[in-house]
Amino acid sequence: MSRDPRDFILWFRPEVIENVSWGGDPHKPVEYGANGPRLTPRKSFEIWTETVRGRATPWTPADNEAAFDLRVALLDVVLRRIEAANRERERAYQQERLLMAELDHRVKNTLANISALISQTSRSADSLTDFATGLNRRIQSMAKAHSLLTKSRWEGVSLMNLIREEMDHFGDSDGGVTLVGGPEVVLSPKAALSLSLALHELVTNAAKYGALSSAGGRVTVRWDLTPEAGLALQWRETGGPAVQPPSRKGFGTTLIQRALSMETGGRSQVRFEPAGVECDISLPASSIVRTSEAAPTPLAESAAPPEEPRPELTRRIFVVEDSSLVIMTIEGMMDDLGWEMVGPATRVPDALALAATADVDAALLDVNLDGDLSWEVARLLKRRDIPFVFTTGYDGSTVLPDDLAGVEIVGKPFTAKDVEQKLRSLIASA
Repeated sequence: MSRDPRDFILWFRPEVIENVSWGGDPHKPVEYGANGPRLTPRKSFEIWTETVRGRATPWTPADNEAAFDLRVALLDVVLRRIEAANRERERAYQQERLLMAELDHRVKNTLANISALISQTSRSADSLTDFATGLNRRIQSMAKAHSLLTKSRWEGVSLMNLIREEMDHFGDSDGGVTLVGGPEVVLSPKAALSLSLALHELVTNAAKYGALSSAGGRVTVRWDLTPEAGLALQWRETGGPAVQPPSRKGFGTTLIQRALSMETGGRSQVRFEPAGVECDISLPASSIVRTSEAAPTPLAESAAPPEEPRPELTRRIFVVEDSSLVIMTIEGMMDDLGWEMVGPATRVPDALALAATADVDAALLDVNLDGDLSWEVARLLKRRDIPFVFTTGYDGSTVLPDDLAGVEIVGKPFTAKDVEQKLRSLIASA
């Protein structure tokens, strides 16, 4: 059945048992005497019956033709299966090529956006510190939007979740936040990324100079569907310091006013009213994936959590990470805090050796170390009652094994402040 002589189909006929009658027993011995050979005793030629086994009906030419036709039919089936398998392999190969091309496209687009952010942020920054802080926060905003898109498999992002992500990280302000939404709206990936940057600029400005910089300040965000099935969003700040129009247009304002227009075909307008900044954003119907008539639950006023006082004790933190740039960021954070970094371990065997003996207060574990997952390191730390937190670019709800579900995760890219807050929380609750 195959080109190589290894696959066969064998047909067997059933055994046919027959009884053969002989004129005497053919096995009877012959004796030689004076009269020549003789069979003895008498009655030697009486009927003798023999049962014949191990035989079958012979194959006829018609049988052989039928077997040949069956072989041809089976070969046709096998060839069809092989052809179908080849088509499936080709489809999978083309899908893989498409996915790789899409991944390459998205990575390069992301790098291009980051490069543009570096260039534009450097133009509007007054100092190196402002540049580093502004760039880092904008990259974080993009990362949060990407995380939301990943959870939905890049099908879209809930507008409420997008606003929550930005509002929950507005910094060290003392102001209150009120979100009032209309219908549930899911934005397209491109619109979500663009709107996240615009919202980030609005939140950052409010935290530094506007309503979120004072205890009595408030930001109200409302949105609704337009008659053209688009989206209209209003940003209003009240109760903050008196607003002075900026003497020059910064990158943030330019990003709000131009990014949405260029990326989605929408419009945005920022007004620096004395009572507070106002912004009106409109998105076309093409930016909306789906909507619902049900209104989301409004968020109550919330204030930023007070900053925890730093303990005077020197903390020893076990670091498991294989990225040199990330390690340098963590080292800088440790130096600023006066903490001691144990490690870093860049491979699983080294991490296991340190995890078994190191005297540390907490641990920071990268999930993927050069292709090896750090689950065994985490389990070892868990057995030793050493608190730890994972750092990863994966979606934590899907990547963690069952016995490690619920472990704290700091998503990459992260800031030193994100890591510090997680570690302080771990150490305080240990």
